[in-house]
Amino acid sequence: MMDITTKHNDTIKENRDIIQITAKAMLDKVESGELDAQECPVTHRFTDGCYLREIFMPKGTR
Repeated sequence: MMDITTKHNDTIKENRDIIQITAKAMLDKVESGELDAQECPVTHRFTDGCYLREIFMPKGTR
């Protein structure tokens, strides 16, 4: 993979690793019962030259 650096001098791979570690920690908390799983539906919208991803997160969702 090409080593692309962001303006904060973090590589894309380092950022991806941080996201994966965080996601695993959150899933572990859901599986242990420490956090409740929430339904947060995602809507994808497309138009000429534009893509939008919308997520609905009810108040109190964490």
